[in-house]
Amino acid sequence: MKDEPDHATTDPGTAAGGNGRGGRRRRLTAGQRREDILDAAATLYSEGRPSEYTIDDVAKKAGVSRATFYRLFTGLEDLKMAIIGRIAAAFQKRMFSGFGSDNQWDELVVGIREFLRICDAVRSEVLALLDSHGRGTIAEGMRDAVAAEIARRVRPIEETPLGREALRTWVAAAEHQVRDWLQARAADKASAAPVDAVAERMAALLPAIAGAFAATGEDEFLDEVIRVLEDGRRAL
Repeated sequence: MKDEPDHATTDPGTAAGGNGRGGRRRRLTAGQRREDILDAAATLYSEGRPSEYTIDDVAKKAGVSRATFYRLFTGLEDLKMAIIGRIAAAFQKRMFSGFGSDNQWDELVVGIREFLRICDAVRSEVLALLDSHGRGTIAEGMRDAVAAEIARRVRPIEETPLGREALRTWVAAAEHQVRDWLQARAADKASAAPVDAVAERMAALLPAIAGAFAATGEDEFLDEVIRVLEDGRRAL
């Protein structure tokens, strides 16, 4: 197959007629091309199963040639793992984007709901992340980051060993909820629980698990996690 030239972005300030000297094309960097390909793949995957699409489909959607695709990715598996990495980054950024603000409970629920919607758009890749493909690498880093973010948001009270164990337990429970919901959505979207209900349930697990751990001994860190969440819930 003959490769088609990649599309370039026209700089409005130098396009034909803009300065009388003809158009000048702005070449995208390799990093920008990579993001374009990831965006295109995520869009395609949200419309069907990833296995239904070829490299040609992704390249066409992104407006790049096969040669460009292969300069940036070794193949479809490499592309899928890059998407998984992006999902993990979104998890860390969005699930707790507002945690620690005026109403921590509301921000937690909103963050979880946003994350669930991201997951549903690329369902197969998230399920791979939560299962064997993500163990020991991206998924573990994601779990550590989520627990560390909660701990950071309740400072100046320092995280305790018991508190960290509780947070990791909640992350594991949250993963289970996400997996079950995505599998239910894959089987029958109409009968799956609404995203708002799942987000509320996942959020409610955090103070419940923190309380169960706190009941085994005095722990100022866990007491603070429970307090900020319960205060936020009562304020709504």
